[in-house]
Amino acid sequence: MVLLGNRSEIIKPIGENDDVLYENESSGTQYVAFSVRLEEQWQAPTWGIVLQLHGPASLGVHPSFHVELNDHFSIYLHAGDLDGTHIENTEYLLSDGSIHPGAWTDFVLKIKFSKSYTGSVDVWRREEGEADFTSILSLADVPTLQYKSSLGPNAGDHYWQHGFYRQAEYFTNILWLDCFTRGSDFDAVVAKAWPES
Repeated sequence: MVLLGNRSEIIKPIGENDDVLYENESSGTQYVAFSVRLEEQWQAPTWGIVLQLHGPASLGVHPSFHVELNDHFSIYLHAGDLDGTHIENTEYLLSDGSIHPGAWTDFVLKIKFSKSYTGSVDVWRREEGEADFTSILSLADVPTLQYKSSLGPNAGDHYWQHGFYRQAEYFTNILWLDCFTRGSDFDAVVAKAWPES
């Protein structure tokens, strides 16, 4: 992916049954895997997003969850009751958020989907050539879906966007993305995303 503008993404990826992969209050806990490789001459944008989960368009706000990429990786949440108690576009640093231009980095995310403070986010990573994943974030008792109580009591369907969305810059970003996989089991997701590992 060569990015000259500010957005190059797949919106609403399709699942095994040719259905859009929506997340909502019935999603329970799901695992998402993907790989990123940055060009060796990577220039960090002011901000960039490599994976995001958007709430219903009627909310018109930041994504409920996203993976930030600039000179490091981090997680952001903007979730809960946007008319009441919620997390306001807050960054959560990873114990290893470093970038390694020129090499692949694999990620596995475990997300318990909840509109209330009963959700969770766990993140693992491994570097190119490594066999095992290392835990780099364990975040409990947080909302991971967003809604507005003034519009109703339920969090509607949330949808994924995967690619790169960044601040408009005067330089080019080149990165490769691969292995986007979603499922309900860590080992199964890893085996599907990286069958040769």
